[in-house]
Amino acid sequence: MRRALLTLTLALAAPASGLACGNAVELSTKEQTQLVAKAEALLEAGENGKAAKTLMDGADGGAMGWEFRAAYRDPALRARAHLVAAAAAIRGGEKVTLTQGRRRKHVEGARGMKAAPAVREALAWAARVVAEEHQKRPDEPAVTALHAEALTALGQGAEARPLLEKLAEADLMPGPDAWRTLAGLRAVADDAAGRDAALEKCKAVAPKAARCALDPGLGGS
Repeated sequence: MRRALLTLTLALAAPASGLACGNAVELSTKEQTQLVAKAEALLEAGENGKAAKTLMDGADGGAMGWEFRAAYRDPALRARAHLVAAAAAIRGGEKVTLTQGRRRKHVEGARGMKAAPAVREALAWAARVVAEEHQKRPDEPAVTALHAEALTALGQGAEARPLLEKLAEADLMPGPDAWRTLAGLRAVADDAAGRDAALEKCKAVAPKAARCALDPGLGGS
């Protein structure tokens, strides 16, 4: 089975030197690139909260809002940070904290659960980021799968399932989160055999079996 990193090799800009910002020194582009790569690896391992925290560390010395413009000035690097933060907000399997100026937003288990206003706001932002990326790269399996996860989190499973079924049929599912989402959608459709098959695929590629646990409202308890 093919597995793809979520962000899929976006181009990197040349390293920049550290920039002074008031009494703080912003991290260089090279240092931020290393932190974004670390966040991507944490996301791949299912560590959503740690991935988000790593992005915050990469914004040291600058205000970090949803758009990251003050923190990640390089567009390609900011796009990678966007996708990591968006995926963390969409999956929300553990508490994920993002910052917006001095305000803090918490994303906790958004899928299949009653979401607080801050959670809904974060999820809407994340879904928009992923939808825009999907428009740019509609044939990229990792982006398509994340788009389907976002649609599912928004309660649009009927639109999400065909996207994942097509990827599964072509053996292009990028990782356990996509398989878990498909298993949940099949469970909602009373396709027990399909659910179990997707869960087996999920467990075969997940670092831990717990990563494949279905969410409330999507066949979980």
